[in-house]
Amino acid sequence: MQNPFTLTFGKRPMELVERPVQTNEIIEAFTADPINQQMFIITGVRGSGKTVMMTEISHRLRKKEDWVVIELNPATDLLQGMLSKLNSNQVCAGMIKSAKIDLSFLGFGVSIEGAAPITDTETAIIAIPFAFQVLGYLTWNHHGDYNAVRGEYEQYLSEFVYDKIWSELSQKDRMVARGIADVEGGKIKDIREHLHMETNEFNPYRKRLIKKGILSGETRGYVYFTLPLFEEYVMENY
Repeated sequence: MQNPFTLTFGKRPMELVERPVQTNEIIEAFTADPINQQMFIITGVRGSGKTVMMTEISHRLRKKEDWVVIELNPATDLLQGMLSKLNSNQVCAGMIKSAKIDLSFLGFGVSIEGAAPITDTETAIIAIPFAFQVLGYLTWNHHGDYNAVRGEYEQYLSEFVYDKIWSELSQKDRMVARGIADVEGGKIKDIREHLHMETNEFNPYRKRLIKKGILSGETRGYVYFTLPLFEEYVMENY
């Protein structure tokens, strides 16, 4: 039996059931003049080709000169994510930085003027499902032996996800992350004492790491890393 786990999303399978009618319907609706349909919801069981279909649609739309296609993660702030992706486009980045943009037509009801470059914070959230896919993929290849894949698993996470997350953290962010890794139990009081930081000094970094998806602060007075083996990564890299 072929390994059911994959290290990529939206990869075209060897045997694909084409859906030209649905694909063309969506593209024609989005490119009509005037546009009469602004949203479609694609549903289906895992492995039925949802992501492949969306990839095909986005690929065809990207070929059009008057289209900018971006991918958003619903688990993040959609407005923040949209502006971050637009900022990575040269034409759109110039508009965001120098012009006043009214986004009310998208339903956000806000305008932006002279905005600074926006950083994408989706990587840590994407890391969680990727980590499970990698673990399943490697464990399957080693006949269910979890212990045999530990080293290779850490290497995949570091090279494909954690190195990017780490590069986007400030030096103070990294210092706080190391302090959290050093203190067992995740009690904020103990972490602050270890770092010699007052509450008002520690809290901004705690909130920022939570917003990035690196920490969880669900339990009052405690924090812990949400990403598998990220604590070990921090201790090795700081």
